[in-house]
Amino acid sequence: MLSTVKSAFRKLAYLTHPIGLILEVVLFQLRLSRHSSKFLITTFLVLGGLPGTLLSKLVGKRQANFEVQNSTSLILDSVKINNLELRANGFSLVENAISTKTSDELLSLSQTTKGSNRGMDSGKGFQGDICFNRKHPETVRFDVDPNELFKHEIVQELACDPRILKIAQDYLGTLPILDFVAMWWHTKSTSPDKEAAQYFHFDMERLRWVKFFFYLTDVTEESGPHIFVPKSHLDRGLPFSLRSKGYTRLEDSQVDKVFPKASWKVFTGPIGSMIVEDTRGLHKGKHVENGDRLVFQLQYTSSLFGKTIDKIQLEKNYLGEKLRMAMQTSPSVFQQVSIN
Repeated sequence: MLSTVKSAFRKLAYLTHPIGLILEVVLFQLRLSRHSSKFLITTFLVLGGLPGTLLSKLVGKRQANFEVQNSTSLILDSVKINNLELRANGFSLVENAISTKTSDELLSLSQTTKGSNRGMDSGKGFQGDICFNRKHPETVRFDVDPNELFKHEIVQELACDPRILKIAQDYLGTLPILDFVAMWWHTKSTSPDKEAAQYFHFDMERLRWVKFFFYLTDVTEESGPHIFVPKSHLDRGLPFSLRSKGYTRLEDSQVDKVFPKASWKVFTGPIGSMIVEDTRGLHKGKHVENGDRLVFQLQYTSSLFGKTIDKIQLEKNYLGEKLRMAMQTSPSVFQQVSIN
């Protein structure tokens, strides 16, 4: 009896979290609070995605016209994104979205730019301030340092690419804000690793966001393809039976009970493939059985409300001309970039 009463009170307490979320967003908009995610996750766990979607529309900034910016896009002219399908399914895959030259340059810098070996589930493996050794990798995942990564002009050009910005804006329905950039290697392992994001999970760092993943190696079924559960990103896409487990990693068997494995989207593709995805939906990277996999990622959000994410620090002498012009034209888009 006592446990039943406690459970009822706990549920009532959770129902106050959406009110807390609204108050946090108001304080954030009034600049009385810089970042907060205390109620962001719990509100999603209780009510699903609708509160975040509605608040995102309320706080998002007015849209810009990225098509008129005088900038050459690194996204090939042939790339077309069907926004209706992206909204309905939560993803869009385009093969050969960037040129071989662009892919090769990113592949090269991934091995000469410092980063760190991520610690594995065992607790072993972390090592920082090193370059990736592709011939002799020492852990399941190597993360390129985002600040070192952003020193490269090609990374800056992709971050301010007008086609990418327009895709993000069309999906979000508000002005997109560059949130962060990332690049990582996955290497061969005998089993999935939670620390390497190789178990199903959903992201919940912002009210609304969209990610761009670029494959910089050929990705097959054996080399660790990205996997997404279609429609799980929708406001009511993730059932309470899964949300009730908390903000955690999920076993394949747990997901399969709700979303049959046959419905999962496994993204294989050649070098230069681009995945546009709403990672509020369930996703993971399959562990690498043979070879390795390199991914470059950009995230854009409708608002910086939520988790505290470090700004991208860039020394002035590394600021490329295209990014400089873009920051002058659309400063709100690049407010996460700090020029020192």
